[in-house]
Amino acid sequence: PLPLDAPQEAAVRAVKAGESLVVQGPPGTGKSQLIANLMADAAAEGKRVLLVCQKRAALDVVYERLRSVGLAPFMALIHDFQSDRKRLYEQLAGQIDQLDTYRQQNNSIDTVLLDREFAAECRRIDRITAELQAFRTALFDTSACGMSVK
Repeated sequence: PLPLDAPQEAAVRAVKAGESLVVQGPPGTGKSQLIANLMADAAAEGKRVLLVCQKRAALDVVYERLRSVGLAPFMALIHDFQSDRKRLYEQLAGQIDQLDTYRQQNNSIDTVLLDREFAAECRRIDRITAELQAFRTALFDTSACGMSVK
């Protein structure tokens, strides 16, 4: 749900392909954005995710990014279980009360159409990517005359 640059997209694709990875980098390089996207993707697939950070600020940044795209009802931010317990239980009760609403939203005709449009757009992107890759391969092909066109 959040914008990705090329290395972040490669990391998401690797994780979705079942690979494990370690992401390192200085502040401001998009690690929190990547984590938020990975968590949102896992949640969309019905998976549960636990994020544990050494620093509270890191948790807050990821939480805020996910909250900004409407995922707050599906998250629980816990810094101290003793003091956050009441809020956590209230949030869980609210989620249970909203189950029928969530199911109805996910089964609506709009959701089905959006899924179809998304799948069609993904196929179009894959097709264009393959065409561009073919152009790239042709540009650097030396088999015809010993030199590339480039």
